[in-house]
Amino acid sequence: RDTYIDGNKIDVIIVEGIYALEDNLLDKLDKQLVVTNFVESNAKSLFLRRVIRDAVSTSADNCFTISSYFKYVVPSYVNTILPNKKNADFVFKNDMTFSEFRTGSLYTTKEKVKIYNPQILKNLLEKGKITSVERQRDIYFCSKDEKVTEENLLRLRTIYDDKQKKYIPTSLVHKGAIKKRKDNKIIRPINILIKEGDFFKIFKDEQDFISNMQMSDFQIERETIKKRTRLKIGEQELIIDDIKNEGVFIEFTNEVDNKLINYIKQNAKTKIDNIQTVDKCLKL
Repeated sequence: RDTYIDGNKIDVIIVEGIYALEDNLLDKLDKQLVVTNFVESNAKSLFLRRVIRDAVSTSADNCFTISSYFKYVVPSYVNTILPNKKNADFVFKNDMTFSEFRTGSLYTTKEKVKIYNPQILKNLLEKGKITSVERQRDIYFCSKDEKVTEENLLRLRTIYDDKQKKYIPTSLVHKGAIKKRKDNKIIRPINILIKEGDFFKIFKDEQDFISNMQMSDFQIERETIKKRTRLKIGEQELIIDDIKNEGVFIEFTNEVDNKLINYIKQNAKTKIDNIQTVDKCLKL
C-alpha cells in the first residue's frame, strides 16, 4: 500500500540509494532545493568490505563472493553507479578505518627479527632440524594513489613448483594493524580471503587474477621473493626468511624457549668473533 506524506510539513527530505543520483530522478527536482552527495571508497576498501562482510553475515563462502564480485559487482558499479558521481555537489571518502584494520578472523603473534650476523644462522642450522624449505613469491596489491603502509597489506602468495618450474598461486590474505596485548605480546589481525587450495576454483591462473584486480582499480605495489626455511630446535619453531634485496629474518611461530629467543635477539647484530654457540648459550 502506498503511503503519502505532506511535504509542506517537512523541512528536509533525505533520499538514499545507489540510484539516487540518476538523471531521470534529478531532472524532476528543483536543483536549487536539492543538495546531492556521492560516497566513494578506494578499491581495497570496496573489495575487503564485501568479502569480509559476506563471510560474517551470509552462508556464502569466499569463493562465491570473490567470483561474483569480479564478475557482477565491479562491472555494475563501474557502468551504472560510478557515472552518477558527476551529479554530486559533494563527494565523501569512506575508506576503511583504523578500527577495521584491527579486526580479523585470525590473529598471529609472530615476531620478526632481522639477522645481520651470518654466524648465528650457521649455529642455528647446526643445532636444529629443518622441517621444510620452499621458495615463495609474494605479490602485494594496492589501490591507485593509496598511501601504502605495513598496517594494511593485501598479499597474493605464490610457491615455486619444481615439477612445473614456475610459481603457483596459493592464497590471498589481508594483514591489518599490529597491536600490543595486555601481556605485551604483539599480535596482528589477518583475514584469509582465498585459502590454500581454493585459488583455482575462482581463477584459471595468476594472470587471470591480476587482470581482474587491475580491472577493479588495483595495481601491483611490489613483489618479494624469498627462501623460507622452517627449523625446529627442541620445542621451539623458527621460520628463517631469506628475502631477496632485503636480508634474512627470523620469525618465532611459537614462544616456548625464551632462552633461545633471547639468544637470537641478543646476537642478531653481534660481531662474528663475539658470538656464542647455541649450546653454550643454553648450557646444553
